[in-house]
Amino acid sequence: MYSHRSVAGEEIPSEVLRAASAGNGSIVLVIGAGCSVEAPTRLPLARPLANKVERALVTDKVLVEGECPDPDDLSAVAESVYNKVGSQRPVVSRLPLDAMATARPNKGTLLTAALMREGVVGCVLTLNYDMSIVHALSEVDAGNDVSILAGPEDHQRLGRTNLVFLHRNVYADAEDLIIRREQLESAWRDQWEHVVASRFLGGPATVFAGLGSPAAVLTETMHWIMGALKNVKPTLVDPSHFDGSQFAKDLGLSEDEYVRAPWSRFMELLSARVLVEHVRVLLGASDEFLQANRFPLEDLAGIAEQLQQLGLVECGRLRANWILSDSQYEPLRAVDPRLLADLICLVASVERRTVSRATLSPSGVVYFVTQTGTAPVVLATGGGIHRWATVEATLRHRYANAPFVAPGAPKPRFAVVAGVQGSQANIAPPIDIVGSFEHESVVSGPDVLELLDVDAVRNEDPLAMRLVS
Repeated sequence: MYSHRSVAGEEIPSEVLRAASAGNGSIVLVIGAGCSVEAPTRLPLARPLANKVERALVTDKVLVEGECPDPDDLSAVAESVYNKVGSQRPVVSRLPLDAMATARPNKGTLLTAALMREGVVGCVLTLNYDMSIVHALSEVDAGNDVSILAGPEDHQRLGRTNLVFLHRNVYADAEDLIIRREQLESAWRDQWEHVVASRFLGGPATVFAGLGSPAAVLTETMHWIMGALKNVKPTLVDPSHFDGSQFAKDLGLSEDEYVRAPWSRFMELLSARVLVEHVRVLLGASDEFLQANRFPLEDLAGIAEQLQQLGLVECGRLRANWILSDSQYEPLRAVDPRLLADLICLVASVERRTVSRATLSPSGVVYFVTQTGTAPVVLATGGGIHRWATVEATLRHRYANAPFVAPGAPKPRFAVVAGVQGSQANIAPPIDIVGSFEHESVVSGPDVLELLDVDAVRNEDPLAMRLVS
């Protein structure tokens, strides 16, 4: 069900896998420009960016041709300008600031945000100026779960899970961005060194990713981080071959500490390992649920496979919809797995009794496929707290227009609900198992979503058959 090998056949180091499995926030990610180059983020790498900025500065007569000794190094370009005019503002103003501010997260960055919410990644130290990781945190509704430190002045905001802009971000003053190597000594190191080293570095799993070509300020930062790690060796992730990695050589890393994989691919592999643990928890809760209630044992292998294939982010969205959360994403650690087990076992029960096959969707809808067609069914739980009136109003509002259904496809006719307080009798009309619906469109199905109690569907075969018809 899961392989921890990269696309090049190299293994992710065991200490990183153990940290991912433990889920105790012991993974620290140090990310660079290579993590922001993949679509849809699409920001330039350091070398082409440095070249473009240097050419603009020469064209605008801020520099003369050949005045910068190394146009491939943004640090060198900034130092040449600073030495000439006493400011790095001309360099910063020629960076793609708007693109950095509005950068959309790519898959790897979104998975990083999800792993932070799951309590697996305890800290991200970014060397980038762009805001794609912040936007990713918004997509998984991180809220107050992740503390964002934009500079040394934010050290009092340290939390359990942290995003730290080591070189500041696009919203900082142009003179405060860490571009030049000398800034590490004057404006950065004395304030950040103790806080970052003592709080984040030196744990069991530190991963460097997206570092790309060494630049003066980047190399200096990485050497300082390596010094803070003491006897702990990090893992370096890069799509190039180990023999061609200058950073691996500069940092003294061995091939065993190197994973050859693109950024998003590595994060897929890491999140897949976490999802293995999530599925294990859900299967265990489901088995306990069936045994405790003396229900027939169900074959949950197909559902487990689907959860693994959905991926970490989509499973978080599925949980959010099943528990009727206002958030777009709910981490497993925030949800009682027994609530999800009730729904998972119900799906398997309907599959067995109706000879159908269910397909899970992050929207909270399950599609039951039979020989005669496909029936979309909404699943939800009241969490053992909400009453029928609340659940009914929430579901009918949420799925009224069914925006996730393709044009011409049937809308869900039923919602199967578990974990609701009180009686349904005074809220919803009794179900006519063999009758017909009124006000039903031949294209989109009935206008009103009808709620069914999970135990009624579990205990009545005709009702289960009606569900998938």
